Amino acid sequence: MLADSYRTVQESLEATYPDTFEFQGMLPENHKTCSEIYIPIRKQTMIDDLTDSLEEKLNVNILYAVRSRDQKNVKVVIYSMPYKDEMFVISIASSQYGIVNGITIVVFSSLEYMFNYVRRVYQQYAGKSEWETLEAETPQKLFSHFC
Repeated sequence: MLADSYRTVQESLEATYPDTFEFQGMLPENHKTCSEIYIPIRKQTMIDDLTDSLEEKLNVNILYAVRSRDQKNVKVVIYSMPYKDEMFVISIASSQYGIVNGITIVVFSSLEYMFNYVRRVYQQYAGKSEWETLEAETPQKLFSHFC
């Protein structure tokens, strides 16, 4: 099931972004509840541009976008609507003032595992004083996507 889900996400990204991501030779690290993979980007990209594009073309939701107070570090977490074979989270991080070199994708085997992961990740940055919140999903809206 995880292999099918990962393949679905990979095929979707390859079809939508044929010249952006470097999938060749990349294999996911399989865990009990999910598969995780880091995918390099072929050319440096700005985090805002990539986030906007993923949101529009893959119909995903932004869980949060935060920036460090010194403006150097930016983190964005995006999640899919939790449907069969399409339960994934994409993490994008930059320590270079918004320049991104890759993304991390986590694909889940069940709705429960995905919800617990998303909730845990959300709590890492929500309302933390060292991070400026640029965008964040409300807990109510997040919960509604999993009911």
